[in-house]
Amino acid sequence: MSHACDRACRLTQEALEKTKPLVILTSQAEAVRVAYGVGALLPSGSTCTGTVWKTPSGQTVAVKRYTDPIPPYEKPFRLEVCTGGSSLTPMEVEHVLRWEKAQAKAVPVLRH
Repeated sequence: MSHACDRACRLTQEALEKTKPLVILTSQAEAVRVAYGVGALLPSGSTCTGTVWKTPSGQTVAVKRYTDPIPPYEKPFRLEVCTGGSSLTPMEVEHVLRWEKAQAKAVPVLRH
């Protein structure tokens, strides 16, 4: 198991105990390993659409590459970066900052 996959699995286990969706960012090279590791940890009955899993309790975990387009998130989400122990390149840093901005914009909508 790669370092990135190991970290992603620990983050997923923690996320299953919470209600905030988890988005795991990783490199193109690690994305498949991380996705398989995450998928293996989720409870029976979880469904997957692309790289987004939803558990029977409604928790979501997404594995995204740094360069992936950011979908519109209506609810706040937990953003974690799994580098596999290597330093981020300047371009990867730019993409992480882009995701962090999207995370800051995802605020709960209050309905009256």
